[in-house]
Amino acid sequence: MKKPVGVSALMVGHDPAMAADRADPPSLEISDHSLLARTGLKGRGAYDWLERRGITPPPSPNSWCVDGQTLIVRLGPHEFLLEGLSVPCLDTAGIGPEDFVYPVVRQDTALALRGPGLLAVIAQTCALDVRAFDPQDRPAWLTLMAEIPVLLIADLRGPVPCALVWTCRSHGAYLCETLLTACRASGRHAIVRPPDHRDRFPQSSYLAHPQRETS
Repeated sequence: MKKPVGVSALMVGHDPAMAADRADPPSLEISDHSLLARTGLKGRGAYDWLERRGITPPPSPNSWCVDGQTLIVRLGPHEFLLEGLSVPCLDTAGIGPEDFVYPVVRQDTALALRGPGLLAVIAQTCALDVRAFDPQDRPAWLTLMAEIPVLLIADLRGPVPCALVWTCRSHGAYLCETLLTACRASGRHAIVRPPDHRDRFPQSSYLAHPQRETS
């Protein structure tokens, strides 16, 4: 049986009530991209190590950028999260002590959120006011959503607000359900849909490639 790359157990056998079974357009759409390739790097040599491989990280901590088909989130002065098609090509196995770089295994639940009701849901569930930050800085927040530690980035400027959320796998299903419940509690329509990497983060053209399949 084939399934799209990015589908994880979080979306398998989900409640039919979470499916798109209404005619009105949803205020919030959630898709699970946990199986996208990602890795972490940390250490004082991490920035230079990435640059030597043709990847330009964000210039300042707590921010993100897109380089080709790779999303790079800078979590601190010397710590990075990378996600996208080029990640499997990074030879982290070849890192030596002289590089001062240390690979970090990332086993996140990764959720893509989009829709006109996104800002209201973030306001209900998030521990900080994302509107207080300049979107031109492309901020990345280590914060809480529904009292769960998350990494959050968002692009709320476009006609379809979008956000990406990473959290611990053990909290993923609960967070997804809580976000859906928060949206529906205010009378809005919320759905879970299969991942489509072409519009995962459309304002940044992130991962703008045809959806692939795997057996």
